[in-house]
Amino acid sequence: MEKNYKVNAFWRSVISVILSFCILAEPFMLTAAADRGGTGNGGSDVENTEPVYLNESTASNHLHDVDYTAWTSSSSLPSSQGSYYLTSDVSISSTWYVPSGTTNLCLNGHSITYTGSKGSVITLNSGATLNLYECDKTVHYYYINSDYLGVVVGSESEAIAGNPSRHGSFKGGYITGGRGAWTDNDYRGGGIFVT
Repeated sequence: MEKNYKVNAFWRSVISVILSFCILAEPFMLTAAADRGGTGNGGSDVENTEPVYLNESTASNHLHDVDYTAWTSSSSLPSSQGSYYLTSDVSISSTWYVPSGTTNLCLNGHSITYTGSKGSVITLNSGATLNLYECDKTVHYYYINSDYLGVVVGSESEAIAGNPSRHGSFKGGYITGGRGAWTDNDYRGGGIFVT
């Protein structure tokens, strides 16, 4: 029996913000497969109440279980599989399609910001695996705006001023800006969309 989990737009946004901000001790892995279930059309949200596990390491020597390459572009993400860590915040105007094979990406305390008007920040198609990691523990503050999107700001007082009842903090890097893909009369997968 197929289950469809429908959550109103506010809670879906809150869950996405929380998942984007979680920093724990094991790697978080997403794998695209032909049928992930969920929407009935082969598409699926990464919409889950379980924590997103990210691998901690030290930023100075970047210790991971594989060798990582510094990703220095501030306007694009890798087009070939491999292991990378961000050296600066990245701003992209179109969805990043994770390349086929396995891609390891450490946010390294930086953000990936989508500036397009529609779409997901990241999309995983069949044959692609994405392992997200975080090794930085910088504290960031955010609030939920009137469009139910998380807005990252520089201080706790700015977060409280932005929305006194819907604000918080998190450690490490983050993924933001996606509105999702239009599927089944709803936007799905604003941060990461698995097809």
